[in-house]
Amino acid sequence: LRNLVDACRRSPRDYAGREDVLLALKTNLVRETKPGVVLIGKEGVGKTVIVEMLARDVAFNRNIPGDLTGKPIYDLPLGVIVENTRCIGEMERQLRRLLDVPGRPIFFADELHQISRQELKPLCDVLKPALANGQIRLIGATTPIEWRKVEDNAFKRRFLEMTVEEPSPSETFTMLAERVKSLARHHHMDIDDALIREAIMLAARYIPMRQFPDKAVDVLDLACALQTTRAVRSSVTNATEPKVESTHAEPKGDKQNENTGNASERNAETR
Repeated sequence: LRNLVDACRRSPRDYAGREDVLLALKTNLVRETKPGVVLIGKEGVGKTVIVEMLARDVAFNRNIPGDLTGKPIYDLPLGVIVENTRCIGEMERQLRRLLDVPGRPIFFADELHQISRQELKPLCDVLKPALANGQIRLIGATTPIEWRKVEDNAFKRRFLEMTVEEPSPSETFTMLAERVKSLARHHHMDIDDALIREAIMLAARYIPMRQFPDKAVDVLDLACALQTTRAVRSSVTNATEPKVESTHAEPKGDKQNENTGNASERNAETR
């Protein structure tokens, strides 16, 4: 299982905003009575980013309660496991090994609603008792529609529900002001505030069915990729384009006759 804290140490990311949600998540994780927290929100509102921000703060010890200091956060990719059921056995063995480690490890399960699927029953049988006795802490992420479909009420009662709303355009700008630093490094170009505002405006106008901040990030990333591709194409075209001589060049024979005629006229005037 991938440790998100170690991943943040190796490749730090730039984040901003959502400080209130992040503080609430930290507070809920250090409670004794609720071992699980589920982030509920529509696709693209940044649920996974909030967990990555938590991993960043743990990695660099930023405003972390003592009970979370130095704790690993293991990624439990339920959606990927469902698509590749052959790895369920290995995941189950890893989970059981981690449960033997003292200190209530933290797990993050994106698409938490998948846990109710029959294919994931071996993992569910490991997680449920561990949640019931407070042996682990589990952060889940899902959408409101999918969470309502989970019929195991005993499992759902183990979680404190946190709603993650779509940020406003102004909040999205604050988030992207930091997020674009990694985009700028990736595409080797400068991204100013005007371009960020333009991306937010275009995303709101032309992609109303999706949510901020995800759709604004996609617009910016695509714009930078297009600019990079066009710049490369332009440089290649200029380098390979053959030089074309002027089409108005006069034939050598005509030029010689003209010079000869001019010389004859000068000789006649001299005489």
